[in-house]
Amino acid sequence: MEAMDTIQLLGQLIGSLGFPIVMSILLFRHLEKEQDSHKEEVSSLKDAINDLRITLAGIRSYIGGGGNENA
Repeated sequence: MEAMDTIQLLGQLIGSLGFPIVMSILLFRHLEKEQDSHKEEVSSLKDAINDLRITLAGIRSYIGGGGNENA
């Protein structure tokens, strides 16, 4: 969709529904996108933490500190 079409559509929506309703809908959509992005980031961080935990366990066993402490 072109920028001009988007602006005209927003103008029509604001004219028919009102500014607060249109902005509420736009903010809701924005928050949904942010939540999806955040879910992906958190999943990636969980994987990285698990990988580091495995690496740390390997280093501990290599060094000889076989303790099973929660890091």
